[in-house]
Amino acid sequence: MTLTGIALHLSKEMQRLRMEAQKANQEKLQAEGEVTRLKMQCEALQLEIRTKDDLMRVTSKEVKKKTKDITRRINELTKRNEDILQTKMDFE
Repeated sequence: MTLTGIALHLSKEMQRLRMEAQKANQEKLQAEGEVTRLKMQCEALQLEIRTKDDLMRVTSKEVKKKTKDITRRINELTKRNEDILQTKMDFE
């Protein structure tokens, strides 16, 4: 093989390697973009989970408070009913 042939072969090989490197770089950039997108989705899901957990905590607190209020009101009405019955019995 002549020097010109070797030089031509090396030139073609260099061009092929550059193309492969460029393709690999594009794939790397695409993979990095995909990783970034997935990280953002993950963060959004974590935020959604935290928000739902917070809502559940608030709802749980509200349910406890409402239950306590209802129980208190039932006790008040029961006492009032007993007082009314006692008053009725006193007049009979």
